[in-house]
Amino acid sequence: SAVECMYIVIKGTTATVKSRSLKGKTTMMWIPPTLQSLNFKSDGFEVSMQFEDVESIRSFEKCISFNTSQGSEAVSITFPSREGSLIWMQAFLALVPRSAKVKSRTLKSSDEKRLSYNLFEDSWGGKKLYERPVVLGYVLLGTIGKGGFSRVRLTLNLEDKCFYAVKIISKSVLRRQKAGNSSAEKGTSHASSKELNSVEIRIMKILDHQNVVKYREIHSPEDSDSMYIFQEYIPCGSVMTSSSFEGAKTLTEERTRELTRMVIKGLHYLHDKNIAHLDIKPENLLTLADGTVKIADFGTAEMYKDGIETSARDKMTIGTPAFAAPELCLSEHSPPGPPEAYAADVWSLGATLYYMVFGKVPFTASKVFDMYDRICCSELEFPSSPVTSKEFQEVVSGMMTKDPFTRMSLEDVENSAWFCEDDAQLSRFLSQQTSLSSRSGGNSRVISRINFER
Repeated sequence: SAVECMYIVIKGTTATVKSRSLKGKTTMMWIPPTLQSLNFKSDGFEVSMQFEDVESIRSFEKCISFNTSQGSEAVSITFPSREGSLIWMQAFLALVPRSAKVKSRTLKSSDEKRLSYNLFEDSWGGKKLYERPVVLGYVLLGTIGKGGFSRVRLTLNLEDKCFYAVKIISKSVLRRQKAGNSSAEKGTSHASSKELNSVEIRIMKILDHQNVVKYREIHSPEDSDSMYIFQEYIPCGSVMTSSSFEGAKTLTEERTRELTRMVIKGLHYLHDKNIAHLDIKPENLLTLADGTVKIADFGTAEMYKDGIETSARDKMTIGTPAFAAPELCLSEHSPPGPPEAYAADVWSLGATLYYMVFGKVPFTASKVFDMYDRICCSELEFPSSPVTSKEFQEVVSGMMTKDPFTRMSLEDVENSAWFCEDDAQLSRFLSQQTSLSSRSGGNSRVISRINFER
């Protein structure tokens, strides 16, 4: 169906695009979840074509060509396969204006189908949309994620025709938590207990940042046990291609640095709002087709007021063990931490950088409490492969300092050598540090304090 095609194409694909500005370059192209434009990105520049400006569209073999009211030259797109072009063409037919002229050698009667297209008559999974459940004007489509006490479904809003995600939570579980009767869950997995967090709703309502998944609305009908949290849909999934702790496809230092910049912007915003995320990990860093990273899942987040948590929560509910900071670990070796756990987010981000580059977590154990002990006591070691820079290892080591009071801050990470954008900046940075070293008598500990403990 056209809806299923649009769901596929918002994740993007590579194609060869020919126009006056793109000049036949291979680009990444995608339709945003808003379904209002076609976007191209190649070699550092980005071009967007609005569907409302399309005057004609033509399809033949692997190629689709557009003429718009904004330019005299057509934009032609060549796809890797004929099947791919058919998927994109069917999506385009539902998005361009009805006044646009259509010619297609691959889709018979495409013009008639487009003119008679009715979204509500379309289907998903072989079932008409009008036959599927509708909540607050959102058609519930397929399940895209599951947790111990909730699941996430894709939805299509009938008013603005956009895709959104909805997290469906059991209200009876929330009531047990508020009443303090969740003792049965305390001994279960972290993934289960974090799903029970009602604080998540209060936090998401106040968030509005380009690097944080955006809340839309909540629906809690009195005659239902389900609570629906509607939020922005992020089509491309997590920053990693695998959710496995071992053997995941690794990222380059350069790509990791690009992602880290966006994550730090999001964390700065959260910390300025007195919010600690407490579960930073690759699976909670989601990407749009244009590469933008957004922080997701506030099920274990905490909000503070005057250094005091606004909700009572024990350590058992905090984060994912492999990425948890020492001060949050259930271990007799766990160090004391500050009342506001912002430093824990820095540790988790450091562990995430380690995972993205090496494809495994820094500390492993067959039992979770053994893992906590290793996080608190074992020295951080870097694998010999892939080879990583000294600057990368230094910044990760600083972010994963056991003592939260001497751990690098987000500002320290931004001012580190590894975070520099290019070789020229790095040269200036190293020159500055050499000067500082000579003035301090070569004492590297003084340099470390200047860099990381401002």
